[in-house]
Amino acid sequence: MTNPARHSDLVELVERFWSNEFLGIVDNPNQSDDDKCLENFNNSIKYNKQERRYSVKFPFEGNPSELPTNRDRAFSRFLSNLKALQKNSEYMTKYHEIFTDQLKRGIIEEIDEGQSANISHYLAHHGVISGSKKHRKDARMNIRDYVSNNQELNRFMEEQENSKVDEQCKILGVTWDESLPQHLLEKWTQIIESWTLSSVTFPRLLIQDNAPDAKYDIHVFSDASRSAYSASSYLLEKINGHPERAMLLVSKSRLAPKKPLMTIPKLELSGLLIGSAI
Repeated sequence: MTNPARHSDLVELVERFWSNEFLGIVDNPNQSDDDKCLENFNNSIKYNKQERRYSVKFPFEGNPSELPTNRDRAFSRFLSNLKALQKNSEYMTKYHEIFTDQLKRGIIEEIDEGQSANISHYLAHHGVISGSKKHRKDARMNIRDYVSNNQELNRFMEEQENSKVDEQCKILGVTWDESLPQHLLEKWTQIIESWTLSSVTFPRLLIQDNAPDAKYDIHVFSDASRSAYSASSYLLEKINGHPERAMLLVSKSRLAPKKPLMTIPKLELSGLLIGSAI
């Protein structure tokens, strides 16, 4: 007797296999913070025709009256900031001009000493002073001209032309049972023919009987990029506390979904999830 599967069922199984839900990765059914913030924005935005500006309420998660009072701390910060500004009259003048402009535009308001007792929480501010430079320094490193940031590693690495990623190296949107177009098939054939590694073999025997003093550890590694995420596990053999050999146990990889787009941290978490499953 046979139990043939219908074509539609097979397609559904393949699509489910490559989906995130197959790994247990699903979006939180509860409303996200971004959705709550957008809802608060849409419900509270107002336009003042006289002042010709928009205003929106702060996206408080709870009741603002539950915030603890911080008047003493805010006043202490004010005195510390004032002491620092008094050392530079130019910055003091700029601070005064900014506060005066915000008072005129209604962004901030001045309150009496008696009214301040009824206010429980004060929002802090931080002045950003860039000096004579128009732009801040960029701490990033341009690594396009380097094989690696580690100079010791560069000594053992052979310099060669890096692979170029073109528009064809992306998710093509071709289903599993469709044939590739001719130009993509030729491109794929060129990639296969350019591989110098002819074959890869893995021994079936992992644990040897002639090593009674051996101890074994399992190490799992995972990684992710914008294109894919993966995980692999290795069996490390130790004899008398010294590593002797490492053997690949199992590995698994997935292409990053085209829709919906996933951030790098979420893809890394997906790789960790695969690592915990294998």
